[in-house]
Amino acid sequence: MKQWLILLSIFFSLFVSAAASAQTMFDPTRPPKKMQAVDVEDGADAELQEDTATGIPKALVTAIYVTDSSRYAIINDDIVHEGETWKNVVVKTINLDNVVLAKNDIQKVVGLFNIDVAKETEYVY
Repeated sequence: MKQWLILLSIFFSLFVSAAASAQTMFDPTRPPKKMQAVDVEDGADAELQEDTATGIPKALVTAIYVTDSSRYAIINDDIVHEGETWKNVVVKTINLDNVVLAKNDIQKVVGLFNIDVAKETEYVY
């Protein structure tokens, strides 16, 4: 009986120490942290931030889905479709690599992840 208690205590201590030293697994498909959130100053709410010149909210487009019958995008974690109103702005057009937002007579083109993507025109091997 004493041997079982010793073995049980050893197993328990190994289990607890393994759980305490466990590391968070790395997800290779997760976008870099700088692409995961809208650039917001001083911890302010992203929904309250807008471009003062245009009145259009700051937007981070993280996904675009385009088929023959449907077009939608994910902007600041909200799913939006063409023609819908989002944060008092009209989602005018959803293209393959950007979304056009419009307010009054002002339009703003927001690229996917707000980055410029260079397109390769020729493949040289």
